[in-house]
This record gives sequence, structure tokens and C-alpha cells, in this order.
Amino acid sequence: MATWENSLPQLFSSAPSQGPATSRYMPGAPELYFTKAIDNSRLVRQKDARRTRDMVLVGFALALAPACFLGYLVQHVSAVQYGYKIEELRHQRDELAATNARLRIEQSYLTEPARLEPMARQLGMTLPQAGQMQPIETPDEPNSPVVAQASGVAVISVVR
Repeated sequence: MATWENSLPQLFSSAPSQGPATSRYMPGAPELYFTKAIDNSRLVRQKDARRTRDMVLVGFALALAPACFLGYLVQHVSAVQYGYKIEELRHQRDELAATNARLRIEQSYLTEPARLEPMARQLGMTLPQAGQMQPIETPDEPNSPVVAQASGVAVISVVR
């Protein structure tokens, strides 16, 4: 009878063979494969607490970064808007100061006695005579009533 070594020299030789891959089973023996239906629908994957915590931290960091950027952006835009508003108000103040100066010059010209006297004479006005003017009392308090007298009639008026 033939021994295994004589009939299967490729399994027992020390040199690597160049032929097909060797199997641990006997060559020429049929290899049988069976399919097995596996139902994994009832399996429930266990939650990994560490991975869940890491994902929550990453999600929080990813939400916090844009929130910080938007906060900075809102502050920057409002600062720029305030700068424009300040410049506009300064320009308006300068215009009002120039208008005020022009109106003061016009007021001083319009109330100048040398200009008003010929106009008053033309309208038939004269300078007041001695005793014709009576000063009105100045109140001690800003909103107290003031009594003015004219030809024997007392008049009460409130200065505001």
C-alpha cells in the first residue's frame, strides 16, 4: 500500500510549491459550503457611553464656534454703524453751529439801534418821555406770578 508521503509529495516537501494554494484538507476531496440564514433583526446594538459623550462634546464645540463668530460679527457691525452715526451727528452739529453763527450775526444786524431808529421815525414813533416807563418786578422764583400795572389796572401774568 502506498503511504501518504508517496501519494501527496507537495504537502510534505520542505520547498514551497509553485502550484495552486494548498488546503489543509486532502487534495481532490470535495469542499462543501453550506448557507445559513442569519436573522440579525432582533439584535440591539449597545450604546457606547464614551462615544456618545465624545459626539455630544464635538457637537457642542461645532455649535459654539459659529455662535462666537456671530457674536463678534454683530458687535463689529454695530460698532461700524455707531461710527457712521457719530460722524453724521458731528456733521449735523457743525452745520447747526454754522447756522447759529449766521443767525446771531443776522440778529445783531436786525436789532442794531442805528438801523431801527430811522424806521421808527418813519412810522411816527418817538423816544419815551421821563416817567412813561415802569419796570416790572422780577420774581424770586422762576414760575411765580408777576403783577404788572398799566393805567390803574392790575394784570396778573405767569412767566414761563
